[in-house]
Amino acid sequence: MKQSASACTYRRSWLMAFTFATLLATAAFTQTPNGNILANLPAEGNPATVKPTLTPEQCQIKNFGQVTGQYFRGAQPKESEYKQLAALGVKTVIDLRDETERYAKTQVESAGMNYINVPMSDTKIPPQETVQRFLALVKDQGNFPIYVHCKGGRHRTGIMTAVYRMTFEGWDVEKAYDEMKDFDFYTRWGHKAMKTFVFKYWDELQIARKEAATQTVPAAINQ
Repeated sequence: MKQSASACTYRRSWLMAFTFATLLATAAFTQTPNGNILANLPAEGNPATVKPTLTPEQCQIKNFGQVTGQYFRGAQPKESEYKQLAALGVKTVIDLRDETERYAKTQVESAGMNYINVPMSDTKIPPQETVQRFLALVKDQGNFPIYVHCKGGRHRTGIMTAVYRMTFEGWDVEKAYDEMKDFDFYTRWGHKAMKTFVFKYWDELQIARKEAATQTVPAAINQ
């Protein structure tokens, strides 16, 4: 279904607001040499400092991967595998499934971690509010280290990690999409809309950044 121009403009407005806030939080509105905007953001909380007793290579969770030093991704863990995440030093588990078991939260908390459910479909474009909530969670360093998962670690985890990469790490959409495919993302069987979302998000993020930068540069000069 083709979206109306007003819907696109509305979505871009919150992207611009988010980008505007991000630019304001950076020093002189510049990125680090590796393009990591997140490195310049003031922490809204302190990341966990628990010393890991397990390496990422030892983790046995299906489709597991390390995105950054404190961002891990993968499939839905088995009950016994939550202990592996805790041993990695994970503080927060972000579950993207919309069909969660009632005991998922209990299992995560029993392993000593925080559980947050951000439910979304694995075949439909996520609502604006869902994307906003995810961005707020991964912007807050108090939630880190984090483990982001869905059922298989392919589609929902793939698109939201791509959003993270493009928003906070300066990745372009092609690089982010290549990483999605590295974790077995595919568009068949009803998943094409998720690829469409990632590319549209990139387009609107670029527009929002340009508009936000135009509004913030004069303020920076006057400081």
